[in-house]
Amino acid sequence: MWSVKSEAGTLRAVLVHEVGFSSWETTAPLNNMSKNVLYERSKEQHHKLTEFLQEGGARVFEITKVTENILAKATTADRKKFIEEIWGNERNPEAEEILEYKKREPTPDELKWEHIIYGYPPYPMYDAKSDKVYWPDTPGVVRAGIYARDPSMGTPIGHVINRMRTRKGEPKVVRFIMQHDPELSKNVKIVLDAEKELDAGAIEGGDTQIIDEETIAMGVGQRSDMVGFEGFAEKMFEKDVDKKLKYIVGVEIPGETIRDPFGHLDTTINYPDKGKALVTPYIHTSELVHDLPKRKLLLKTIQARRQWVERNLVGFGRPYGDLFTIRTFLNSGQSHVYVRDAQRGAKKLKTEKSWLDWLITEGKVRKDGIIMVGGLPQNEHDVMHVVHVLQEQFRQAPNIVAIKPGTIVQYERNFRTIEQLESHGVTVKKLPDTYLDMFGGPRCLTCPLDRDAV
Repeated sequence: MWSVKSEAGTLRAVLVHEVGFSSWETTAPLNNMSKNVLYERSKEQHHKLTEFLQEGGARVFEITKVTENILAKATTADRKKFIEEIWGNERNPEAEEILEYKKREPTPDELKWEHIIYGYPPYPMYDAKSDKVYWPDTPGVVRAGIYARDPSMGTPIGHVINRMRTRKGEPKVVRFIMQHDPELSKNVKIVLDAEKELDAGAIEGGDTQIIDEETIAMGVGQRSDMVGFEGFAEKMFEKDVDKKLKYIVGVEIPGETIRDPFGHLDTTINYPDKGKALVTPYIHTSELVHDLPKRKLLLKTIQARRQWVERNLVGFGRPYGDLFTIRTFLNSGQSHVYVRDAQRGAKKLKTEKSWLDWLITEGKVRKDGIIMVGGLPQNEHDVMHVVHVLQEQFRQAPNIVAIKPGTIVQYERNFRTIEQLESHGVTVKKLPDTYLDMFGGPRCLTCPLDRDAV
């Protein structure tokens, strides 16, 4: 069976979803026009990512194509079963009052891939009898976004269907294709279905990193939470009958609210090669790597910005908006190390102040393998370095995906980070990014199904 044994080993099979862009063609920009406009031009850039993956030898499974193939071979009985799987717990009793729009699920003959991914119907429609416009399906209609990483994840012992905090419909489609595509069902073993097996909490793929065959890390913050992490650790140790896993570590990341720049662990750190880590300075700190800047300069910069806002924008409604607070970053990088426990499945071994220092002490990353997002500071008080780090971090500079050891895909606009990667011997495949880079990086867009150890 396929498994994922590292973050940087040779990628053999991967799941993507590029067709999500077509949803914007039928979505009225009534909430946030900027994202709709940006996505209209991003399909070409996403195709380039697929080309990079295939050139590296990976088999690419695209969610829409897989879903189409499943339906093309399905009997009427199969289609009835699919409808029950997708709509069984989504039926709306109030739908009977919606006249011609009352059907909230297709018939077996009507069923198309668009209905499975976007709902039925998959676009806004006009109902002549009521003289009203209705929006499609129930809340959370899109069941497969472009961020293929989050609804599920590969691990050393098998695949996990996640229990997401938001976008709750997406794990359903991943489960559907894993169970009904002949090749995926043959090669992918679902070792944990968190949607069904965890009673509470949330876990997402962007927060989960396979450090090696014995170590899994999970970010704890805006998306995955501590309840979900602890439940995940307990279940994974229980299901690891061969006892391959030694550590499952919860790594705290900037919190407070769901905010794009620091949504997942993979927006702060990643691993381009054996012994190397691409790190966002100030977010991750270290007592062992003396060249890594201290967090206090970031905190002083935040304080200065908030004071400027208070002086100049008082009386303008909500002057602070989503401006970071010092509290957002205080515990970033603090790590809770869990090990196997015979009675409870998992128990906390210890809490470490720095995720980086734990990785270095355990021999999983070298001190000379630390690569900084945003380039190098000129001195310990280089405030413009803080600015450059945050600029490139916001453009998803840490959010790389490795094709094989030492070869990664990175957005081309992050030139300071690319320079640092190349100076450490990493080959960078530069992905055009003008329509993608503020909404998720190459790692977000890919879910490894089979990856070698590094």
